[in-house]
Parts: sequence; C-alpha cells; structure tokens
Amino acid sequence: FCGVKPEFYDAANLLGCIGFEEPSSLADAFAEELFKAVIPMKIYEDKSLSYLLDYIIALRFAWLSEWLRKKDEDMKNMEILYMNLLIKNYENILKIWNLK
Repeated sequence: FCGVKPEFYDAANLLGCIGFEEPSSLADAFAEELFKAVIPMKIYEDKSLSYLLDYIIALRFAWLSEWLRKKDEDMKNMEILYMNLLIKNYENILKIWNLK
C-alpha cells in the first residue's frame, strides 16, 4: 500500500474495509464518530471529502482484482454485491455521513 495516494486514502480504505465486513457499520457509531472527529480537524479538504465515497467504491476494484487473480469466486461475488450496495445507497450514505 506504499506510494503517493490521495489525502483521504487511509480513511477510504478503512471505511471500505469495515463496510465490507459489516455494511451496517457505515451507518453506525464508528462512522459517525470518525466524521465528528475528523471534519472539525480540517485535515481533509472539503473537495476531498466530497469524493470520499467515490474513492471507496474505486478502491473496491483493487480488492476485486485480488479475488479475480486468486480465482476466489465467493470473495469476488461478495465484492460485487458490496460495490452494488455502495452504489445503490450512495445518496443515503452521504446523508448519513453529513457529506451531502
């Protein structure tokens, strides 16, 4: 995971991974507290935050490629389901995170 990345890479990877394990965690106290703590710190540009969910979805393609390389059908199918869940609930997630 080394190299030049957007400023919100770690947050996107963290949220994407916890959401993959338990999608409801994207709307629970962890996500809420993360945003309550991070947004007032101004460590991320507002423009970056506006693309956070898009970047989470984009990062899932890297995970999908991993499952395809390993020929892991179960994980591939879970990843596709998760990506679809994120896309279908895009507006709701942004509202929950107060990014919309």
